[in-house]
Parts: sequence; structure tokens; C-alpha cells
Amino acid sequence: MSSEFSGEISHRGIVNTPECDENGHMNVQFYWARFANADAQFRLIQGLDDVAETDFKRISRHVRYHAELHGAHGLHILSRFAIDHTDRLHVLHQMIASDRAVVSATALDRISLSPTLEAAIRARVPLEMIPANALPRSLTRPDSLFPQSEADWVANGASLTCRAMIEPQLTDRNGNLSDRGFVGLSVEAAPATWSLGGFQQDALAERGLGRVALEKRLVIHQRPKSGDLVHIRSRIVAAERVTFSARHHYYDSRTGLFFASVDVTLLPMDLTLRKGVALPDDVRSRMQELARGLTGSNPD
Repeated sequence: MSSEFSGEISHRGIVNTPECDENGHMNVQFYWARFANADAQFRLIQGLDDVAETDFKRISRHVRYHAELHGAHGLHILSRFAIDHTDRLHVLHQMIASDRAVVSATALDRISLSPTLEAAIRARVPLEMIPANALPRSLTRPDSLFPQSEADWVANGASLTCRAMIEPQLTDRNGNLSDRGFVGLSVEAAPATWSLGGFQQDALAERGLGRVALEKRLVIHQRPKSGDLVHIRSRIVAAERVTFSARHHYYDSRTGLFFASVDVTLLPMDLTLRKGVALPDDVRSRMQELARGLTGSNPD
């Protein structure tokens, strides 16, 4: 069983106005910044903040967005270990809109633990099942389906959607690009990604619509450092009646090194009614056409 809210309070704060975007709610990159803060505090609370990466490594982080947060809203995050239906350990973070006591977002971390550390955690921590609203919903394809090589990704239809330099304010204390930085770059890539399907900003604005993410997954192979030049190549991989999914690959612009991937499911939101609306038929058809023909896989 799993209670609705449980875990350690690992973060508490407020939504600051500069964190809100053109849709009038907290931008996705700041959810990731808050989850990073919560994760650091959770590891400290659990006595794991100095554990080597060989013993405790995050493989991926999967975030689902459930309810909007606006400027001046209070929020807090509850963090705990949790298990899936196969009894595999994960770290679960639930972001709560404090005044309304509703889940605004969840972050589910797939982790790799040394046998000794995993046994110690299982012996001392009560484990509950991952709640259904935190499980992956639309982003369930394995990473091995997608080629990492830039040439192969381009051959599979990926397009250039962002070029940037890693700025110091987006890095962690070691000078590596933060989770917020990765997601922030995916936000920069969003207009070009939507345009792949023929849905430009002017068309959205005419309909009173905004671009909204429902779900994001980040898998990091190596973090670029402050001053590195990076670019993103993106591809639409699925399209349904209301939503579509895209995948972003991050590369070193000098060497072609593959840094990371971000998968995202998106929808157009009516900015008055604050709810998703169906994709226009022509846009959906174009996106479905672009989603066909994915080939190749990563080496084991």
C-alpha cells in the first residue's frame, strides 16, 4: 500500500515571480531545480550525502506535472525510497502545493545501488509502493531504442533545435551543467520542436494557447561544464489526439560527444480555461508522419 503523502520534508519554499513563464505558471526548469535541492537534502537526512557514485548512482529522473504552481504559491517536497511492482528501489519526490495540499509534480529517480548499501536501506527504511501518479505514463520507450551517435540521430530525422554555451549560473558547485540547466535548454529548443509539426508561436497565440509539458525524463551520460558549447537535435517520436512526444539529444559542438537525452510529452493548453486541447488535425497528421521510421539502437 502507499499513503497519499509520506516521506521526509526535503524542501520548502515559495514560487518566485521570475520563475514564472509566458503561461503564467512556474516554468518546468524550476521544478527540476527544486527537485535537485530536495534530493541533496534527502541524501543528507538519510546519511548518504557522502556516498560514492559507485555505490549510489541516479540512472534517470522522470518528472510528471500534475497541477500548476503560480507566483507566491508555497510549496514543499516529500522524499522517500519506494519500490515498483518488481520490488526495485527508487527515490520518489512529491512536490506539494502547500496551501492546497495537492500534488503539483512528482519526480521518480531510477537508481543503481551497491548490494551492501541496498541491503542496509531495505533493513532500516519502511518501503511503500510508488503511487500510480508518479509512474511513467507516456514516456515508456527504453533508451536502447534511440541511437546516440549524432550522424545516426540525424539520419533518423532529428533536427537542430538549439545551440548554446553553458553559462556559469546553470552549473553546480563543480562547474557541471545542472538538471535545471539541461531542462532549461530543452525549453530553449521548444519553439523549434513545435515548429517541426507546423505549430508556430503565432498559430498558438491566435488560438489563445500555450506550450505545456506533461512529463519529462532526463538521462545523463556526461555533464558538460561551464563554457562548453552544446547543441540539441530533436525528433518527434509520437503524436496522439491531444499530446505529442519529442526527444532531445545534447551534443558537444566541438567534439560531437553525446551528453544526455531529454524525453518530453507536450500539449497545447487553453490559457483561459487552463486545460489541454486537441492538436489541430493537420498538425497531428504531420507529427504522426514525422514520428514514423525510427531505426537503430545503442550498443549494449
